[in-house]
Amino acid sequence: MTSNASASRKVAGKYKMQFIYTPNDPPFSTETARDQGKKSSFGKKTSSNPKEHKIKMERALREMALGEYTAKAAWQLIRSSLHTDGLLFVKDIIDALFNVAIHHHVSTANIDETREWYDISWKIAGFIDEDLPREAGRLEAIGDILRTKAKIAESSVSAEEAMQQKYVPQILSITSYHGNKAQRKFIAKELNITEQILSRIFLTMQDAGLIVREQYGDDAIFSLTELGEKFVQQTKSSTNG
Repeated sequence: MTSNASASRKVAGKYKMQFIYTPNDPPFSTETARDQGKKSSFGKKTSSNPKEHKIKMERALREMALGEYTAKAAWQLIRSSLHTDGLLFVKDIIDALFNVAIHHHVSTANIDETREWYDISWKIAGFIDEDLPREAGRLEAIGDILRTKAKIAESSVSAEEAMQQKYVPQILSITSYHGNKAQRKFIAKELNITEQILSRIFLTMQDAGLIVREQYGDDAIFSLTELGEKFVQQTKSSTNG
């Protein structure tokens, strides 16, 4: 996990009291939201018909995965579930968000909507980080996919600018040579630089739409996007020419 990712999760975690509970919920004390969740109604409200509630929730998440929910509607559903069910449906929520991230078409007309989906992923990651760190990592990766799509829609010039930065062409080349996927630790060793330096470079490359990140245990795997592969081929062509 990068230091930036850890910091972002902590920031997201600070919003727990704001985004999980509605104004009609009882006020919190100064204790952490996580500790209060164990004592309060968080995750402890029960439906009058648990079986029916489970069926409805699973159906709603399937609809979300198929793209039938706006980001705002999805967040209302997820927030309600976290409040009522705790972590019960978290893995199903992550699976639904993954489908949204993969199939969500981004254009200049819906960049704001894409950012809202990205925010949802990071908010949930901040909330579950202490209890389910691996799942939180998956949510960060999902957020990164959406973030990259939004950046590509915003500007393609940023990718060209990123290619001018030190190590970026080498990182693309190494990743391409290893089947378009490579672990952070491996790339850092190949370039003889620290993982902290590499993490900052990766953020620039993700923002430029050149790579996406997947969680791999305590490490991360970075894969080339179509745009990243395109720049690799251009580099090879110019070198051969």
